[in-house]
Amino acid sequence: MERKEILEKLKPVFAWQLGVSEDDIKEDAKYAEDLGADEMDIMILTSDVEETFGMPFNENRLFYPSINVCTIGDSINYIQSRLERK
Repeated sequence: MERKEILEKLKPVFAWQLGVSEDDIKEDAKYAEDLGADEMDIMILTSDVEETFGMPFNENRLFYPSINVCTIGDSINYIQSRLERK
């Protein structure tokens, strides 16, 4: 699956959970700094990503190394690598 396609699937889910516009969900957006995510959001987003892509994801890898520095693009890298191994 292409990066753009993954991003398009994440936009509505992340925007709704984080209370931001879909336009704010960009590859260079940092979860905590740019999107206001906290640890509870991350737990819910992990579950949402698993549901969206129909497979389990490791929260620690999905938001590596922490929500303070991890970007949407970092998460897309991990999702893409997992989908390729599926």
